[in-house]
Amino acid sequence: MRLMSVTIELPDESAALLKQQAAAHGLSLEAWIEQLARGRASESQDQSARQPANDLLELFAPLRGLNLDFERNPSTGRSVDL
Repeated sequence: MRLMSVTIELPDESAALLKQQAAAHGLSLEAWIEQLARGRASESQDQSARQPANDLLELFAPLRGLNLDFERNPSTGRSVDL
């Protein structure tokens, strides 16, 4: 297995947040960043293998929880004589 070394320059606030997250997971900063990178890489592979969305709800499913309303307005805006 070949290893790759990467240098990342982050603002102090971002670095502090990553250090807190690493500590909360009981990991070193390096191990935490490696775990994040591996997770993101596998997510990218999963997304590229996905089938196209069948409808708008499926397409925007990752945005759930953002209080977006996808319901159709039942009113056609004109009266109907029955």
